[in-house]
Parts: sequence; C-alpha cells; structure tokens
Amino acid sequence: MAATAAASDPASSRSRSAGDPPAGRASAARVAVGRGLAALLSALALLLAAAVGPAAADPANALPAETAPSDPALPAVIPSIDGWESADGTFSAAPDLRIVASDSALDRTAEITAEELATAIPEASVGEEARSGDLELVLDGSREELGDEGYVLHVGERITVTAATATGAFYGTRTVLQMLTQQLELPRGELVDVPDYAERGVTVCACVINISPEWIDRLLEEMSYLKLNSIVMEMKLKVDGYPQTNTWSYYTKEDVAEFVAKAEERGIEVIPEINSPGHMEIWLENLPELQLTNPATGEKDEVRMDITKEESFEFYTALMDEYDEVFTSDQWHMGVDEYMLGSGYSNFPQMLEFAHEKFGEEATENDVVAWYVNRVNAHVKERGKTLRIWNDGVITDNAVIDFDTDIVVEHWNNAASEVSPQTFVDWGHEVVNVSNSLYMVRGGYGVDSRGLYERGWTPTTFYNGEVTRGTEQILGARMSIWPDGGTPAEAENTTEERMFEPLRLVAQATWAGTTPWEGYDAFRSAMDATGRSPLVENAERHPLEDGTYLLADSADGAALTAGTDGDLGLSVAGDPFTFSATDDGYYTIRAADGRCLDLSREGTLRLNVPVQIGADAVLAACEDTTVQKWQLREVASGVSVSNAASQQHLVVSAGLTDVPVAGEGFDSVPDGRIVQAPHDLGDTVWTVEGTVGLTVSLSAASAQPGDQVEVDARVSNDSPDPATGLRLRVASLPEGWTALPQETELGDLPAGEGAEAALTLFDVAGSGAGTVAFEVVDAAGTVIASATQTLRGVCATGTVQPSAIADVSSEQATGEPAPNGPAAAAIDGDPGTYWHSQWSPSEEQHPHSIVVDLGETQEVCGLVYTPRSGGGGTGAANGLIGEYEVYGSNEQSTIDADWGEPL
Repeated sequence: MAATAAASDPASSRSRSAGDPPAGRASAARVAVGRGLAALLSALALLLAAAVGPAAADPANALPAETAPSDPALPAVIPSIDGWESADGTFSAAPDLRIVASDSALDRTAEITAEELATAIPEASVGEEARSGDLELVLDGSREELGDEGYVLHVGERITVTAATATGAFYGTRTVLQMLTQQLELPRGELVDVPDYAERGVTVCACVINISPEWIDRLLEEMSYLKLNSIVMEMKLKVDGYPQTNTWSYYTKEDVAEFVAKAEERGIEVIPEINSPGHMEIWLENLPELQLTNPATGEKDEVRMDITKEESFEFYTALMDEYDEVFTSDQWHMGVDEYMLGSGYSNFPQMLEFAHEKFGEEATENDVVAWYVNRVNAHVKERGKTLRIWNDGVITDNAVIDFDTDIVVEHWNNAASEVSPQTFVDWGHEVVNVSNSLYMVRGGYGVDSRGLYERGWTPTTFYNGEVTRGTEQILGARMSIWPDGGTPAEAENTTEERMFEPLRLVAQATWAGTTPWEGYDAFRSAMDATGRSPLVENAERHPLEDGTYLLADSADGAALTAGTDGDLGLSVAGDPFTFSATDDGYYTIRAADGRCLDLSREGTLRLNVPVQIGADAVLAACEDTTVQKWQLREVASGVSVSNAASQQHLVVSAGLTDVPVAGEGFDSVPDGRIVQAPHDLGDTVWTVEGTVGLTVSLSAASAQPGDQVEVDARVSNDSPDPATGLRLRVASLPEGWTALPQETELGDLPAGEGAEAALTLFDVAGSGAGTVAFEVVDAAGTVIASATQTLRGVCATGTVQPSAIADVSSEQATGEPAPNGPAAAAIDGDPGTYWHSQWSPSEEQHPHSIVVDLGETQEVCGLVYTPRSGGGGTGAANGLIGEYEVYGSNEQSTIDADWGEPL
C-alpha cells in the first residue's frame, strides 16, 4: 500500500533542547507526512509530599521530660541561615504581633509582612512602637558591610531586623516569616546574613504562549519568599507603535505596570527580553518586509529578521523604547540565540553579500550579527542600561567585528557557539549561569534538583564546563521555564508545581552557597517545613463543585447552547454542561453528547495551541489536552472562564473589529459568537446554575456484529429543587443496534443527589459510525436531560503489521535520534519512534509516499496511523496529516507504478 499526504504549514517555536531536531522541517509519522515542528512526549508524575515540621529528636538521646531543655529549636529556613549565634532564652510572638518600621522607607515592607504573618497570627498588624513579642524593622545606612541586600537578625524579647537598605530589611523579614509560620516561639540569638551572589532568579518565557498575570503574581510571591531577586521575562507587550503586531500572546501596559510594581516592592528586578534577530515570529508575522527572504524561492521566513535592513534596526529599537514606558529595569535582554535554527545562511546569501560589501571579503555572516548586536548595545547604553544576550549567539567565525565585552552573557549551553563560559570570562564579559541543567520544559524534561544538590552544584559549574578564573565576574544563576511544544500536555498550574524544588535549589545555591543538610532528603524535608509563601496558598482553583450546570452570560441571561456540528451559541433555555475538576486545578466542561469544550484549530496555532484572537470555542471529542481544560475564577457577579493552554477568556464576542491576525493583517469577529479573547478585548462574566444532568460512559466505542457494549449512566440533580418520577430511556440507536433495557425507572431524585443505571447495547448488524441518544424524562413526560455517544460498527478488531518497506519518497537518514528518521521506524510497532522526511541537506517537498509490504496477500478493511507523539519538543504537528490517499495492489511495489484509483 502507498499513501500520500499534504498538511498545513509549520508553526515556529523556541527550542531549548540541544538534542531536538530542527524546527520547521517536513516530517511524517507512520504512514504519511505533515509539516510542522519537532516534538517529544515526556510523561510527568507529580509527587506531592506532605508538609513536615522540624525533625524529631532521637528518643534514645532524649533527656527525661523533667530535665529536657525548654528552649525551642531553630526552625528550617531556605535559603539556610548558616551563621546563627545562639543566646539564652526564648522569644514568644505576641498574639497581636505588630510590625514596626523605624523609617517611612520601610512602611510598605511592614504592610506586606503584616499581611503575610496574619495567615499564622490573625491579629498581626502594622504598629507604631515595638513591644515585647513584636517585629521591629530598622534602617541603618552606616552598616555598609551588609551591602544592598544583607541584614542583621536579632531575636530577643522582640525581633529586630536591621539593614542598610530597604531591600535588605525586606529580605530579613523573609527569614522571620518562614520562622513564625512554622512556630511562634523561637530561640534567642543573632544572625548576619549576606547573599553570595548578586543575581538569583528565574527566566520565564511568556513569549509564544501566554502565562496568566495571576500566575506571574504568584511566582513573584514565591520568589520574594526565597530571597530571589531577578526575573527575565521574554514576553510580548501590546504596543502602540506597531498595532499589526498585537496578535496574542501579549500583555497590556497595565498588566506589566502591575507586576513590575509588585516586584519592586519585593526587591525583584524584572528584566524584559525581545529575542532578536531570531525567534521573532510573534513580531514579524504581519511584517513580511522585515523577514529574511530566500532569494532562490522567494519564501519569507517570519522567524528571522533581516538585519541587513536599516528598517529592522529601527523597528527593534522602537519596540525597546516603548517597553521602557513600563519596565523600570536598567537591563535589557535581546536574546540573539538560534538565529539559524532549522535553516542556514546558505538559504540567505544576501547576508554574506552584505558582510563583504560592508566589512570586506574576509567577513562572514556572523560579523553582521556581531555588528547588529553592538548597534543595539550602543542604543541600550545611551539609555543608561546594560545589554544581555544568550551565549550561543556568539559564533566564532566572525573575522572582523568582535562582540562588545560590556555585554552580559547568559550561558545555557554551548549549542552552535562552542565558546565556553571560561572563555567569555577571559574575554572580560560578566556572565550569568542559566545552565541547561536548570531548564524546565513544559511536558518535557526538568531540573534534577536532587542530583545537583548532592553533587554540590554552584553557579561556577556551567553546562559546558567549570569557571575557575575570574569567578567574581559570575553574577549569579537562574532556573528557566520554556513552553516549547509541550503546552497541550502541561498547563501553567503543573509548571508551578514542578518549579517548587528547583526554585529552592537555586535560592540555596545563590544566597547561602552551602549544602548544610545531610543529603537531599533532609533538604526536601526543609522545603516541606517552610512550604510556600503564605499568600500563594490562598488561590481557589475549584470554586465550583463537580456537577451539571447552565452557563449564562450575566449581561442578558442568555445561556450557552450546544450545536449539532460542534458549534456553540446562546439561547434562553440553554443546554446543560457537566463540569469536572481536574487534578491540575482546572475543569473539563462536557456537553450532553459527551463532547468537550475546546478551541477551534482553524486559526493561528503556536506550539500546537490555538492563539488566534476570536478563535471559536467548539465542542470536540474529549482528549487529554490542556486545550480542553478551563480555569474558573470567581469575579463579581459570577465567574470568568479562561483556557488553560491559550490563557484567553471565553467570551461572547462584541466589538472585536480590526483584530490582528497572523499573516493576514487585520480582521473582525462577528458579534454574538462564543470565542476566545484577551481580557482587555472581552470580559464576559458567566453565571452558573445547577440543573439535572445525565452522563454516560461506554465500555467500548466500537464493536463487531455479535458483540456488545456496556453502558454506565449517571443522573445527577444539581438543581435546588427535587426531581420526581424520573425515567432513563434510549431515545435512538444507529441502524443495526439494539438496547436492553430500553427504559429504566429512576424514581425521585432530591436536590444534590444522583442515581445510576446500567444497560447493554448490542451490535446485531451495525456497520460504520452512528449516534445513540439517551434521555431522562420526568413524571410529566418532559425531557429534562439528554446525552449522546458515538458508536462504530467495525469490520475487524485486529491489525496487520507490515513486514518491510518497499519504497519511500523521502527519509532522513541521519540527524534524528536513532532509530528515528528512516522509513523503517514507521512499521516497527513502536509508537515512540517515527519516520521523518528529508530536511537536510535540503528539504524535500510534498507530497510524500510510503509503500509497505504486507508479507502476503491480506484482506484489509482499514488503515491505522499513529502520529508522532507530542510533548517535550517541537515536532508533534509533523505527524498530523492534512490530506491523504490510500492505494492497494497485489502487483505494484514502487511509488511510480500504476496503482489505479485510491481505495
């Protein structure tokens, strides 16, 4: 058999795994090929450890009760406090503990600390004069030895935090907060605490895929709790100067101003990043005039900006200047990594021509990159800022132009660069350790916190070597989170859970620089004892009990209604939807026919997520994907509903005119549609009202004639009133099927109660797909709930595995992780391997075909293909076939033979 296929154009993404195949290359999985991104699937298991207090004393060494010391033990703190000097006596927190600021510069710190401590001491508040059992904050500018962030902690009758700066005093309150939320009595003593490294933090790529402002707010709480002070945010600002670039995912200036202000109050610097000249698809998708163009094919590349054009420099620096309106950092990050990822300068000969014309015949394309970066650096310095770049943008074949050494280099992985961290230090650069070992990818690999701690990792240990000279030029370290292609497998709530340990590892290594716990298990116990920031624990992710509800627009009361073709609308009566809480803090929302609330894939996709503003909300077959998960947040008069993957809100469209659409300029969305929209373009508040609901599950979705399918039905009364005289009946069946029993008496169902029923469906002579409909009727014979399921009569239950590849139009022999790439991977029976069409040294174009040998004459009634699995990389979309044809023959075995008509 042979199959040909053509699929949609690829999306582009940032890839952070050096082992991932290049993005944007054609590929195929099993039978045929689609274009897209390269991705890997990684299973994720979360272990939620119970919070524990300080370790109990060994009973064998304990003193008799009457002679045991009464002083409490010092509780765990992260980062650890390694210089504690004990004194006699015990501090006891007052039941109405007051936080007293000796200087007005500390007023906000006192207010924040009071709010946090109130979670453990309900009457804690800001006060005017410190008493016994209180917390006093003192600003002493003469304590220069404490630097900008150090503090002295004195625990006596009261707790006193003394610092040279407001930031130092704030960090001192972090130690007190961790202590007092564990125990209200502390041993007396004193501590001088100064950080080892100036920078301690997190990189957040909120770039291609949006991360909710609520999530960022929670991260800032966690960072401040751990004395982390730096967050690099690669993100998109909604700008005024280039409205055609304001496709999702963006943040409004109000969004940014809010989280920057919160960060500043907590001693955290927010450093913005716009990656350039690569990874620019979210900026260039509607600016084809700035995209690098392959002169041989005329094809434009939205990922790569043409830096030989003066207009490109003007565009980039104009964006920087608009970011300056809301970001207050004196640092600017411009990325520079992976400019040619998935391509090559050979596709863009104009780069070398420009280099020769401007710098001479010995110049290379990377001289042009260095020249461009230095120009941006000059612009940054004119504004009193410092430029940062990723290390792998520095390629050493530049022959004429050197990168300015006052640029801070952030080193994650040598990748295409080959310049070691030590070499950057020797050249005179300041360096930040953002090691690949500190990387976390959604749905993919993460940080081995245990291994790093037990190996004694410090910021001098990089992914590609140790820095032994000039270590004072190492500013610090950050962990990083990247979306890549794994967002459909992992939403932001799970990412937050996965960050718990790495955040604390980085905090310990960069502030204290020690490993005081005997083994990682003890460190993990300290993590559990200190827990999360108290205010992070206040999130309510499941404001609604599982059940069946009507979802109505609070503006006019019209309720959500399910259409027959997967579309959604509004009506007076509405349709019931079943809300089911998920383990990761979201809901699935299921219609009566068993389909799940989803987003249309017909618009723009980025990293396999629908991001187009105004994309329709639809009903689709339920799958394990974050695109079918929804976050409910309580707001005034109801709830907001937002998609877990795209982070746009479920709204009734109104006034969505001149909306930017990737590659198409501007478009408008008709009013009254059920769509997704950013919070600044749609603010529908939904009300929920319980009703009678019916859910059914089938033991199988298909059967051969003579087989049967078991049905479990559940009727729930989530309305405030009792339902009486209920009956469950099978309203319709596909041709060739029957059911027993056809009707089941359920009786009366009080409010809040449920009932279950079982029945059997028999495939007598069914063939093909059809719908079975179930109804619940009340004593008056009125249908009050319904549900449908799809059944399929099939011709066979077994499959035949081909014995060999007879012919293939294209395959990638090298460059993919073995045994992937060659066509043999399409028939090896392993769903984790894949056939990949040729992408190097040149890209083979569609259509593609594969001929498989069945070994002997077979009677075949169907074909199953398994797409390339998605998750941790960037290529799952490659296995999604858009169009295909299937042929069969007992004589032919080559692609070019006469196969006749498709089957």
